[in-house]
Amino acid sequence: MSRLLGFRSLRSALLGPVGHSFALLLLLGWALASPGAAQTVIIEPDRDTTIYEDDPSIQRSNGSGTRGHFGVNQINQRRRYLVRFDLEGVVPTGSLVTNVRLRLNVSNFSPNSTFNMAQHLHRVTRAWGEGSSDAGFPGGNGAVAQPGDASWHFAFVPGMPWLQPGGDFLPIPSVITQHNTIGPIYFSSPQMVADVVSWILDPSSNHGWLIKDSFETPNTAFVFSTREDSSPMAAPTLEITYSPIPVNILAFCDPAAPNSSGQSTKLGGLFTGTSGTGLHLEATGGPADQFGYFLVGSGSFEPGVVVADGRLCLDTSSGASIGRYNLAGSERNSVGQFDATGTLQNLVGTSSVGSGFDVPTSLPTRNDPLIAAGSTWHFQLWHRDGQSSNLSNGLSVTF
Repeated sequence: MSRLLGFRSLRSALLGPVGHSFALLLLLGWALASPGAAQTVIIEPDRDTTIYEDDPSIQRSNGSGTRGHFGVNQINQRRRYLVRFDLEGVVPTGSLVTNVRLRLNVSNFSPNSTFNMAQHLHRVTRAWGEGSSDAGFPGGNGAVAQPGDASWHFAFVPGMPWLQPGGDFLPIPSVITQHNTIGPIYFSSPQMVADVVSWILDPSSNHGWLIKDSFETPNTAFVFSTREDSSPMAAPTLEITYSPIPVNILAFCDPAAPNSSGQSTKLGGLFTGTSGTGLHLEATGGPADQFGYFLVGSGSFEPGVVVADGRLCLDTSSGASIGRYNLAGSERNSVGQFDATGTLQNLVGTSSVGSGFDVPTSLPTRNDPLIAAGSTWHFQLWHRDGQSSNLSNGLSVTF
């Protein structure tokens, strides 16, 4: 488990930064939800390690050492840092996540002054391990990897290699920051919020982040404390700011029928204060590279009707309303594609954070009605799955 450090009260989310993708707003003249006082929970990693570029016959790691590294040393060997936080039970169900911030405590660095220093944080797409290797102090050369360690070539030594040497991660960073001084270095962005929300909704997709120097040129190595450093305030921390919100979001037809990835596609929702109704939908656990879009209906029922490899659990009986969010060129288009982590990435610009879908007020049903305060609507995700198709579980949402 990630180590829980404590809570502290903050100002109401209504006083948060204007324009932040996850700041709570009052929309359409009525409150979507009444948030409680914002809280920040601070946790330490449940695992972290450095992986070291070296001779392929030598696997090096630092799973139990007190110092982490990223960047490139003087002889042009790359180092990358892996970190993961256990988020299960950290944020109460139904909360609005407004900000996340990762902090590392830098103790030394050797920047190459001819380059503009920048650090990239990427979402990791594969599970990896932390073993008993200990490179000592300061640990720049690593130690021989032990069973269960991650290394440059292996997610788990000795038998589970990365698909790409140096770690499997999404190519577009979740955030880019610049830092070249001793002391705390911070990583924070709306996409990091989206990463955390996705991991909360689907813990099986939580493989943490990888941090690397942007250019990976010589003399860009950073040294910082790991979770094993027992000095006060030295270890990495993740701050998650959230507001408890009394919203009514209930799952049905849950879990959905498994898809070709071996998982059930998981639909989750939370009120984020984005445009439209303020409801943001996320889909995880889907088959990589497959397309999908969201459905909405006025009613739901279980166990649903079989459609291809899944179950449609929206009411299709006479008098019920049902619609598809795939109207090209409009806010009612939710078409997306699952990435390597199984998260649906929005392809049409209708998500404030890149993944999922911001539900608009206008419904893609008969006569284009609007979602009204106090009404209940029901959502599912349809998606392709090879030569067939499947569906997620459903969500009933009272606005």
